[in-house]
Amino acid sequence: MDAFLLVEPYITGIISILGIFFIKAFIVASFKLYIKQFLSQRTYRIVITLISGLIMTLFSIYFMMMSQKEDYYLIFGNLRMIIILIPIIFLNRNISLVSVILCSVFRLFYYGMTLVSLGYIAIFTSFFLLVVVIQLIVKQNQLLTFIYSLISASIFWIWIYLTNFDGYHSYYFFAVFSDYLNFVILSIIAYVSASYLYHLNNLLFQTMEESLTDELTKLRNLKDFNAKMNEGFFKAREKKEAFSLIIFDIDYFKAINDTYGHLAGDIVLKNLAKTIQEIDELKK
Repeated sequence: MDAFLLVEPYITGIISILGIFFIKAFIVASFKLYIKQFLSQRTYRIVITLISGLIMTLFSIYFMMMSQKEDYYLIFGNLRMIIILIPIIFLNRNISLVSVILCSVFRLFYYGMTLVSLGYIAIFTSFFLLVVVIQLIVKQNQLLTFIYSLISASIFWIWIYLTNFDGYHSYYFFAVFSDYLNFVILSIIAYVSASYLYHLNNLLFQTMEESLTDELTKLRNLKDFNAKMNEGFFKAREKKEAFSLIIFDIDYFKAINDTYGHLAGDIVLKNLAKTIQEIDELKK
């Protein structure tokens, strides 16, 4: 029973961190499939950043509450650092920035303007800035960012235990080492899991995009047109709305191919596709 009580926080922590990245990957995938087509690229980035940041904030608050429980402090306190680190590496630093800001506001609202609250806000903000600086120095290399961030993070553990500003960290080497080791172990698990989901998601969407995209023009192909055509037609019929289809061709295109060759014709098609994409982007 004692052994279970010792291991149980690790099990709960690992399941929590895996669940976070699975939910995050699922939401990003859903947005790419069903929402992205209705938004401009800039709007899509803003929306996905805010939603992702909110998800990380909710889990960070959950970890904050769980860290108040007996025997859970070391595990769940460290998880709050990890969900700042991992999004910076694999997604977008703005996601972690949103999370840090919202969590800071929540802490001040829930715990008040205390020395402990300000201390933790300073720690998480400093850690965020540290990882961003490391990422810039190593030119966004994911593995190097992760390794150097783990090593540099030891400064925060030393500082927390030396100052004991929250009254829970009496300084002695074994306590500092075991707490920091928890962070390293959980970070490695989180990094491997996030890396797997990140590359799996990229491969999935690359395959899907290739199956629905014309190789030359990078526009949607006949397969995608047939699906969208049927979907649009039936929706218009159900809502009794007008449904229009625009068809156009390139004048004297055969003459271009015959005179200058098919490579020249390909260039014309690419430029036409680029113009169509620019017009579509302006409409959004």
